Amino acid sequence: WDAKVDAPDVKSSTPPVPRSLRPPCTPPTRRRPRPLCAKPPPLRQAPPMPPGCAARSSTQQKLRLQHRLPPGAGFRPSGRAHWTWSSEQRFVSPRRAPAFLSGSGDSSLRTTEGTDSMKARGRLLLLILCTLTFSAVYILLCCWACLPLCLAACLDRHLPVAPRPTVPGPLHFSGYSSVPDGKPLIRELCHSCAVVSSSGQMLGSGLGAQIDGAECVLRMNQAPTVGFEEDVGQRSTLRVISHTTVPLLLRNYSHYFQQAQDTLYVVWGQGRHMDRMLGGRTYRTLLQLTRMYPGLQVYTFTERMMAYCDQIFQEETGKNRRQSGSFLSTGWFTMILALELCEEIVVYGMVSENYCSEKNGPSVPYHYFEKGRLDECQMYLLHEQAPRSAHRFITEKAVFSRWAKKRPIVFAHPSWRANIVFGHQHLSLLQRLSLLQHLSLLQHLSLLQRLSLLQYLSLLPPHPRG
Repeated sequence: WDAKVDAPDVKSSTPPVPRSLRPPCTPPTRRRPRPLCAKPPPLRQAPPMPPGCAARSSTQQKLRLQHRLPPGAGFRPSGRAHWTWSSEQRFVSPRRAPAFLSGSGDSSLRTTEGTDSMKARGRLLLLILCTLTFSAVYILLCCWACLPLCLAACLDRHLPVAPRPTVPGPLHFSGYSSVPDGKPLIRELCHSCAVVSSSGQMLGSGLGAQIDGAECVLRMNQAPTVGFEEDVGQRSTLRVISHTTVPLLLRNYSHYFQQAQDTLYVVWGQGRHMDRMLGGRTYRTLLQLTRMYPGLQVYTFTERMMAYCDQIFQEETGKNRRQSGSFLSTGWFTMILALELCEEIVVYGMVSENYCSEKNGPSVPYHYFEKGRLDECQMYLLHEQAPRSAHRFITEKAVFSRWAKKRPIVFAHPSWRANIVFGHQHLSLLQRLSLLQHLSLLQHLSLLQRLSLLQYLSLLPPHPRG
């Protein structure tokens, strides 16, 4: 026993340290972190783990592996069965492991913040790139939509007048393209043209023979001739058709296309219906007709010509067609085509702009081949007063009246004339002589004075159509 007592006890040589005096299991807290712009301090090794902290150290190691924390990060119990960051530097959510590091964690923090900054810059750059792309596409679409109007604005013509040839022969009319090859219209000018309206004014006129006597006869849409030959004639040199009228013609295709293949058809319509490249619905129908009847002559108004017609409407009325909610009528396109193809124009069945306000006669139907519907003046006033998507018949007739002051246009049945003030530049030599013969001034002139006057008139430059 004495030997055991005298023998040194290794285990008892070091007295046990009370738990209250033991140091904490976490490394000592560091000072507040230096700014990110400052140079980080050199890495230091963590102090050795005090005795009795092995169990908690293993728990911290699991948390580090789970949350990918560096070895220098420390934890302490939070009283809620999980661990929270022990540093007093920042607030930590108790339900999620922290990402605030100490020691070497400062460099990881800067790396994470740098990555977030790069991501934010990337998102900003992507947003700017998308904005620029959409802006460029929008500008291109606007330019594409306005291209026909810009091309038409380059034309320095106040009236749709085709250049008259110095020598007789066929002319190229680039405003009209054939189906399906897209070639321009090639034909000679017509010396006299009869433009036959579809108005009910033609009923009982008895002008069929006079209309057929013209060199070229222009008709509109589906206006028939069978059964109305005495009033409207039976010849049809050219027929101007709206894209909405093509299905109506197909109901009686044997009459319009099979028996009248010598008629030239000119169809007008908006781009989405008449588009050649995208294959509009109306254009596909016309393409099938040309395949069924190879000898059929079908032409369409080009986009440039359609834009030019809109420009003429704006120049004559001072209103933009689209903004004013107006649709150009088939009569408008027919008159523009007649001004290009014809030297002299006689219009049948078209009333003046004041006819409905000064009307005293019986009412007539809107179309001579449709009875029991609204009469002509009711239809004109209804469209003229409509705010949107309507024809401006009365406005168009006022424009035709102004055209008659500059071009040889005569309105027959009902017969009316514009207030024409002719100058010698609007008259051919034959017209000048005919006018002088009707002047009473010639009765007071001597023979020598008359010859001198006629000689002076012969020296004047002749009218292009004379």
